[in-house]
Amino acid sequence: MKTITKTFNLNDIHNNDSNTNNTADNFINNSLCSEHTIFFDIETTGLSAARSDLYLIGYGTILNDEQFRITLLFNDDGCSEPKMLAAFKDILADYKYLVTYNGDTFDLPYIKEKYRQFRQEISFDSITSIDVYRKIRKYKKLLQMDSMKQSALESVMGMERDEFHSGGLLIDTYQDYLGTKDT
Repeated sequence: MKTITKTFNLNDIHNNDSNTNNTADNFINNSLCSEHTIFFDIETTGLSAARSDLYLIGYGTILNDEQFRITLLFNDDGCSEPKMLAAFKDILADYKYLVTYNGDTFDLPYIKEKYRQFRQEISFDSITSIDVYRKIRKYKKLLQMDSMKQSALESVMGMERDEFHSGGLLIDTYQDYLGTKDT
């Protein structure tokens, strides 16, 4: 397992659009955004936990009023799923809120099945799941979103990615990486 970590200054994370005010104060003052919150996503080689591999657990945490850290637990050898799961279990113990996008439907059931597969016990009873997808889908028409894809929400919010890679492309990239270990 390889761990990759990067810390960002929240005052530097903003859209240069003058109509948007994404300062650290606005981000931190949101009740969801506190040192008790972890933002979470996974990347897998398929939709079924029984027939695919978990190759990335990504999570973000607020360190203080000015810093946000993103950590990636990467299955760099194709067999580090148990190590990744154990590390993530230890991390989750420090948080009250788990924020995802479609996590209640995909990420959490998938990862729970992986914990079961590798005979690792975990309980999500002490953490409150906040699935942004579930919270906003009833506002799709109001927000004038063409779809409920995460990228559509990002666009409505004025957030633009420098690059976008689809899950399918990432699977191929991961498989190529395992074959060559070339980054």
